Amino acid sequence: MVATASEKWTTTAAALWQRICAHPFANPARPQDFVAKLMQGQGWTRNQALEAIEEYRRFCFLACVEGRAMTPSDQVDEVWHLHLTHTRDYWEVWCRDVLGMAIHHDPSQGGASELSLYRRHYAETLASYEQWFGASPQRWWPGTYERFRRPQRFRRVDTETVWLLPRMRWLWRRAGAGVLATIGLASTAAALSIEDTPLDWYGPPFLKFFALLMITSTLLAMLWRRALRNNGASAGSNGLLPLEVAFLANGAARSLDTATADLLRQKIIAFDAGQRRFIVQAEAGNLSAPAAALRRLMENDGRADQVLRLGTRLFGDVKLKLQRIGLLLDDAQSLRAALLPACLPGAVLALGIAKAWVGFQRDRPIAFLVMLCVVMLVITLLFALRRPIRSRAGDLALKGLRQQHARAARAPRDNELPLAVALLGTAAMSGTVWADYHTLRAPPSTTSSSSDSSGSSDSGSGDGGSDSGGGCGGCGGGGGD
Repeated sequence: MVATASEKWTTTAAALWQRICAHPFANPARPQDFVAKLMQGQGWTRNQALEAIEEYRRFCFLACVEGRAMTPSDQVDEVWHLHLTHTRDYWEVWCRDVLGMAIHHDPSQGGASELSLYRRHYAETLASYEQWFGASPQRWWPGTYERFRRPQRFRRVDTETVWLLPRMRWLWRRAGAGVLATIGLASTAAALSIEDTPLDWYGPPFLKFFALLMITSTLLAMLWRRALRNNGASAGSNGLLPLEVAFLANGAARSLDTATADLLRQKIIAFDAGQRRFIVQAEAGNLSAPAAALRRLMENDGRADQVLRLGTRLFGDVKLKLQRIGLLLDDAQSLRAALLPACLPGAVLALGIAKAWVGFQRDRPIAFLVMLCVVMLVITLLFALRRPIRSRAGDLALKGLRQQHARAARAPRDNELPLAVALLGTAAMSGTVWADYHTLRAPPSTTSSSSDSSGSSDSGSGDGGSDSGGGCGGCGGGGGD
C-alpha cells in the first residue's frame, strides 16, 4: 500500500526538510554570492535563481528520504554543479550537517542502456516529487522527452563572440492582433464614408471594406463553429480507459499506438526493428477487446506496414462509446460544424469574385483583389474540409486529463506508459526499451539520426550537458563516502 503524503512526513523527514530550508545560499554581504553566480552563469533573474535553488533543495531531500537513485532536471543539475564547486559548503556543511549523508554526483557512462536507466530514474524522481510536494513545476522539471532530447537544449557559449536573443513568440502574436485591429478600423471608416453599392466602389475603398469582411467573417465563423461543437454533453473523463483517452486525444491512430505500447510493456509482443515485424510471444491474458484483436492481427501478419494500415479499424467501438457519452461529435454534428460556418467566408469570397469580374469588365486592375480572393478561398476550404471531431465537452475532458496526469504524461513510469502514449503520443516511448516503435512511427531526420547513431553525446543520461560522452546521471540515492 502506498503511503499518503501525511504518512510520509514523519518527524525525521520534517526535521530534515527544516534543516534543508534553513541552509543559506544567499549572502547579501557578498556581491558574488551563490545566487549571484547562478544568475550570471545561467542568465536567470534573481527570482528564477531562487526558484531553481528551491527545486534543488527538494531534489536533495528526495535523494535522502527515498533511498534510491534519483536523476535531476537539467536546470536543477546546474544548481547542483555550482554547489559542488563550493566544496567546503557542499561536503562539510550541506552533506555532513544538513543532509546527514554524502550525495555523490555520478557521471553517466553513455550508451542506450544508460539512457533508458536514467529515463526511468527521472520518471521515478518526478513521481516521488509529486507524492511529497505535489505537482512539479514544468518550468524546472520538464517532461522526459524534453529532458533527454537530442540535440541538447543547453550549451555553454562565449557571449563575447555570439549574441543571445530570446524567442519572443508573444510579440508576434500581439503585433499580428494589432495589425488586424488597425485594418478593421480603417476598413470600417472607409465603408461608412462611401455611398453606392460595393460593386461600384473604386479599388482602395473596396479593398479596405473587403479586408474588414474577411476578418469579420473569419472570426464569426470560428465562433459559430465553436457553438456548433457544444452538443450539451456534460460527461467528464472519469472512468475512461487509456484506449479511450487516446482516441479522444488524436483518433484511432493514437489508440493503435496506445494498445501497441501496452502489449509491448506486458511483453505480449515484441517489435523487430530490423525486419519491421511484430512478434507475438505470449497469450492475450486480460486484454480489452480492441487490444486482443490487435494481438490477433499481429499474430496473423506481423508486418509493421500491414498492422499500421489495418489496425486503426479495430477501434470503432471506442469511437462509438465516446460519441454516445458526448465527448466526440457524431458524423452529422461534425459535418454541420464544418460546413455551416464555412458559408460566412464563402459569401465574402463570392462578393470578391463578383467585384473582380466587374473590375475585369471595366478594365480595372484586379490583381490584389484576386490575391485576397485566393486567401479567402483557402480560409473557406479550411473551415469546410477540417471537420471537428471533439465536442466542447470533449475538449474540457481532455484538458482535465492532461492536468490530472501531467506528471505521468511528462515522465511516465513503466506501468504508466499506455496513459502517457495516449496523452503525448509515441514520443513517450523515446529513450526506453521500446523506442524502436517510436522510431517506426516518427522516423528521425537524416541529421538527427546520424548524430544519434554515434552514441557519443548521451544527453539522456544526465545534465543535458556539454560533456561529450554523457553527463551526470544523478545521485545514487543517498550514497556514502
